[in-house]
Amino acid sequence: MNLDDLSDFCLVASNGGFAKASRSSGRPKASLSRKVMDLLVVSAPSLVRQSPVPVVVRHAGRNPAIWQIAGSPSSEIETMPVLELPALTMIRDAVLTGIVAAKLPLPLVKEDLAAGRLISWGALAGQPTEIWALHPSRRLASAKVKAFMQFLKTAFHHD
Repeated sequence: MNLDDLSDFCLVASNGGFAKASRSSGRPKASLSRKVMDLLVVSAPSLVRQSPVPVVVRHAGRNPAIWQIAGSPSSEIETMPVLELPALTMIRDAVLTGIVAAKLPLPLVKEDLAAGRLISWGALAGQPTEIWALHPSRRLASAKVKAFMQFLKTAFHHD
């Protein structure tokens, strides 16, 4: 962790959250967090690419109709939400049925991609998925907190 990360962490922790830290520092919330992983657009190999692509999402109201795929050249996927589910694991299970695509974090689908149960259409351009775990200083952290933090570092390692 560099000093800027440490400073941001302290700012967020001392203010009790991103919104208050953003207001007190005059910086946007997005600048107070760090990239953890990109979202991939995935589907079962059997899903036929059509326009619009049937997708499963967490919040249909906040889902853009066009998904931008990063890369050179970038591409666009016109989507049509057909199912709204509250949990990423439920979304992954729906994608495995072969009738929808979805945007999911790599750690959740890595094994399915390696086994050929899912294929990646590419990384979603734009906002990455961010995960923050705020806890007291390392000196005072319990063994459970330290073990959980080590698990997060291992599970969500991103090159």
